[in-house]
Amino acid sequence: MPPKRGGGVRGRKKGEQDNPRTGTPTISASQASPIVDEKQQSSNMKQQFKIAPLIVEVESLTKVKISHLIKTHLPDVRVMNIQANRSNSFTLYANDVKSFNQLLVELPKVIQTNEKKCSSVYIPRSIQRIMENNKEAFVKMVDLEIMDEDIKEALDDQGFKYEKIIRLLNKEKIPTKTIKVTFIDSTNRDLFVKVGLQIDSMHFIAEAANHNNKPSQCYKCLKYGHIAKYCKSDTQICSRCGNINHKYDTCPNSNQNPMCCNCKGQHIATSPECPKYKEYQHKLQRTIDQYTSSAKTTNPFQLSRNWNNNDDFPTLKTPERFEEIKIIEIITEKIMLIVEQATQRLFKTLNQRFDILTNRLSKKFNIDIEEIFTEEEDDKQESRSNKKQTRNQQQEIKKSTKKHQEENIESTSTPTDGIKRKYISSNSSLDNPTNSTKDTRNQFDIEGNEAVAVQIETSFGHLLIASIYVPPNIKLHHELFEQIYDLNNDCLILGDLNASLQCMGSKKTNAKGLQLQQVLYEGYLQCIDNVITTYIRNNYEEKIDWILANQPTITFINNVETQAPFGLKEDHKPLTFNLNMSAELKPQSPRISFNFKLANWQFYRNKLNDLLSKIDQKKTITTVEQIETYVLALTECIATATKTAIPLTNGILKNFQISKTTKKLIECKHRAFRKWRRTNNDNDKKEYYNSRALLANALRNERIEKMNQIMSSLRENKMSSDKVWAAVRKFHNKRMKQSHTGELIYQNQIANTDYEKANLFASYFENEIFVEKPDHLPFHKQVRKKVEGIKRRLTRTDNKNKTPPITKKEIKSILKQLPNSSPGPDSIHNRCLKNYTPSLIQHLEKVFNSIIDIGYIPRIWKNANIILLLKPKKDPKQPSSYRPISLLSCIGKVLEKIIKQRMFKELNEGNILPSHQAGFRPHRSTMYNIIRLERYAREQLQKRQHSAVIFFDIKAAFDTVWFDGIIYKLFDLRLPEYLICYIISFLDNRTASIEIENILSKSILLRSGTPQGSPLSPLLYIIYTSDSMNSIHQHTEHGLFADDTALWTTSNTITNLNYRLQSSINEFQKWCSSWKKKLEIEVEDVIIKPTSSARYLGVMFDHKLDWRTQVKHVETKVASRISLLRFLSKLNPNANLNTMLTLYKSLVRSVISYGSIILLTAKENIWKRLQTIQNKALKATLGLPMYTSTKYVHSISNIQEIKTYSTTLLEQSITRARIYNDKITENNLLKIQLYIKRSDI
Repeated sequence: MPPKRGGGVRGRKKGEQDNPRTGTPTISASQASPIVDEKQQSSNMKQQFKIAPLIVEVESLTKVKISHLIKTHLPDVRVMNIQANRSNSFTLYANDVKSFNQLLVELPKVIQTNEKKCSSVYIPRSIQRIMENNKEAFVKMVDLEIMDEDIKEALDDQGFKYEKIIRLLNKEKIPTKTIKVTFIDSTNRDLFVKVGLQIDSMHFIAEAANHNNKPSQCYKCLKYGHIAKYCKSDTQICSRCGNINHKYDTCPNSNQNPMCCNCKGQHIATSPECPKYKEYQHKLQRTIDQYTSSAKTTNPFQLSRNWNNNDDFPTLKTPERFEEIKIIEIITEKIMLIVEQATQRLFKTLNQRFDILTNRLSKKFNIDIEEIFTEEEDDKQESRSNKKQTRNQQQEIKKSTKKHQEENIESTSTPTDGIKRKYISSNSSLDNPTNSTKDTRNQFDIEGNEAVAVQIETSFGHLLIASIYVPPNIKLHHELFEQIYDLNNDCLILGDLNASLQCMGSKKTNAKGLQLQQVLYEGYLQCIDNVITTYIRNNYEEKIDWILANQPTITFINNVETQAPFGLKEDHKPLTFNLNMSAELKPQSPRISFNFKLANWQFYRNKLNDLLSKIDQKKTITTVEQIETYVLALTECIATATKTAIPLTNGILKNFQISKTTKKLIECKHRAFRKWRRTNNDNDKKEYYNSRALLANALRNERIEKMNQIMSSLRENKMSSDKVWAAVRKFHNKRMKQSHTGELIYQNQIANTDYEKANLFASYFENEIFVEKPDHLPFHKQVRKKVEGIKRRLTRTDNKNKTPPITKKEIKSILKQLPNSSPGPDSIHNRCLKNYTPSLIQHLEKVFNSIIDIGYIPRIWKNANIILLLKPKKDPKQPSSYRPISLLSCIGKVLEKIIKQRMFKELNEGNILPSHQAGFRPHRSTMYNIIRLERYAREQLQKRQHSAVIFFDIKAAFDTVWFDGIIYKLFDLRLPEYLICYIISFLDNRTASIEIENILSKSILLRSGTPQGSPLSPLLYIIYTSDSMNSIHQHTEHGLFADDTALWTTSNTITNLNYRLQSSINEFQKWCSSWKKKLEIEVEDVIIKPTSSARYLGVMFDHKLDWRTQVKHVETKVASRISLLRFLSKLNPNANLNTMLTLYKSLVRSVISYGSIILLTAKENIWKRLQTIQNKALKATLGLPMYTSTKYVHSISNIQEIKTYSTTLLEQSITRARIYNDKITENNLLKIQLYIKRSDI
């Protein structure tokens, strides 16, 4: 059967009638209306082609008679032409609108009065359709939450006159996002298409209705110009051969070439390549072009005419719409109803097929199928006597969870019943070298998420191991993980989830990664946190395979590695790991952890005073032994008072704590399960599944309640910083503590257990890092000899009269500013020191002054626990990839802060520190050298000079400081002798232990380096490297920020540029050799090649200074943070606006604005990209759709545009530089400001 063309009757308006002759709809005179208004007659006189012709149908009249009637009875009517048609009809062409209206209304009356004949005057249907389309427009992507009343209100506000508004339906009669608007005339439609639809802050693009230029074709006679309903022929013509009395699908000549009955061409009669088809199409298109009005599509940046010239954006009538969730609840309820009905139909079909298959198998093999499947269909009959006891126990539970059950029990019952048929259990045995196992395999799948599970019996109990596969185009469902967890809380889940999560080691985050993140946020499962990539294709690697487990199962997993891919499709790397089931639980931390939320500080202070009163404060301290005894007694008093007044935290890690009611429900479930297994009764089985459904619902409700508690801080009227950031850290993983899940390799030794790893790290640091390098230059021996003399001299000198005493005011000032950092080996927290008493201040004053007088620091303050952090993009198997952080005594760090202040004062008074060293100095930041480098490079670029910069990375910079070298330089700088004595004791006989997963290694002696974690270490390193740039080339500039070193220079020739840079590199290399420092890469053996971009102090510099690389770096860095803000806003639709904006400023704007001062000289397209990033972040923060007006977003958030904010930062930086007399920074910033002013002009 060939395709039909125009075989149906199109919809028509009320009042239309079919002409019995032509089938053309007619309009009576009482219902006729002019196409355009008479007020627009003068304008339409210039566009006469838009006046439609009129068809007059009347019997027994001629063309002359009609012309005579018009001239006699309608003298004001001007008719251009009258054409006679077939079937007693005439076509009249009016000269103007007034004549058109008179003919349409009065001509039938004239003919009826004078000729006594009925007539009809109407517009041709084809033109009428065109005119109707000229009044129609479509608006797409209008959310279902926007009601028709809102659209009508918006159209009324914009001043449009319309007839009706219809939301289109799809084939399933479900409303779509497309709106059809019919206006009273084409003028309103054209204006609407130009300006679009503006609903509050949302702008929608409007499109004019398209005209159908396909000609109508009768499927009987296959002629064009009419449809089958009005065809005069009763003969069916074949569209293939052109013969009669058969159709296309029954054509006997199907093997021959087709023959068109219209043009006699070799094609079927319905082909669009037919000349007759093209001829009619051309005529129809010409008619369309004659009677259509042109309208351009909406400019999305143009506001409607009501406020087109108004600077202020119109206020919202209903700004709380974004906070209203009733519409979403209604839609969700409807969707759930549809899903439930579809699921019930599906299960009904599956049950029928399952029963048929069961009957067939029973008859064929003569067996009882009911004995094979352990999960049978629940019996409809209930035995009240058997379940009376269980129901009484469940009744109490139902009362406590009644609120949540009413919301969720209906949605959870259907999936639970569906899963009963989807997994089959069987028992077999597995061989295990250490444990006897009992294997129970389960297979099930939820909406495309495939899984298979096996349960083994170990010495710790049953362990469920599940493998999951989620196809790329299928959603990752958290219900599957809940089902596995409900089967056995001790579970291990692994598989290909096709999920990438940036905060857990992937390079980016996709949709499944967010779904996996939601599973992890619920707290009952944890994942192995590493950066091992498991998928590779075309040199692209990503982590999409995951290992998840509960606590404490995850602590038994170690040595996670990937192997070489194999098989036909070599894109996934196999994951291997060790599951040490004989391992012991994680030991307690060597540092005592206190629950400060329950601290009784008043009781602590009273107890501390009582303990300190027992120490004899009048007794003087004159020897080293007395210092050790006094410090130990003081530490013991603080520790005892802390243990008495502050409870300890529970050492067991519990991510998800269940209530007593849920525990009773678990017991009820276990009791029902044992009873069912014992009796094998269908009613007992029914009770078991009911109790399991109640348990799953209760656990889900408790997880939801926990999430609401976490998010409650974002909804409070007043922001609580601690609670808010505690909630954010649940999702924004900073990875503060490094996990060591893989094996370590050092000197052909492999460490697997935590104890082995700790000792291996200790051996590495003792032999490679904290080791005194041998003297290989005569200069080294001179320094060593000089330092020995300094130590002898300071030992003989009596410094008591020269040492300024430490005052109570200094100690109080330091204690008030202490952060809540981790304690050292003595377990004394800064929070305990901040809650000091006058007695404690007196004891600290006494012991601090005794220490600086004698020049001796107690051993307990020089012992450290070292934790390790993995460096970015480093191999986790190598010990050199980790950065050691020392946890020192908090009491000792108070004295170190006082010494640091005094040393800074001496150095600033003597103007000793290098001017271009900006690291760890007051009123200096990374922007100091960033601005210097940018200004230097920009000026040389404008002069068309060659310039180059090289960045150095010093290996283990802080950890390889030469002890004798730092003492030599301190003495050479003429610092007070008591400070030098303190530093000598500070560096002497320091010890440390490596801490991994609460396990301490052997103690090692530190023979070099300053401990990272001590307040004094950065200052000592600055002093140590203060003369590193003294010998470089005079035309070479340098910048220092702690251990980040950069050299840059310029020249008019490449040869001279290379010479200057190479000579400076050689001088720096000589300095490193003299002071026992080592670069990460030996520059003597490497050819340094130029690169198009490089990162310096967090800013990406490129060779053209167009900052495209920097913008791309910012986009990548804030992508996950914007996703976090969007996630938080969706979880908290009623979140406090100020709290959310504070999160935006901290998480996103701080990244965008870092280094933005130097970007003020960039082109406008760079700032457009940065502004786009801010727009996305603000909309995500406020929970607004992406199409929300940017101006509206900035107005309600009171946030400046990013370029305006950067200009404000520039002005503040200039003011700050003037206050602190930083002339270099001030001059560079004034140059940037002058450049901006010239650009604006």
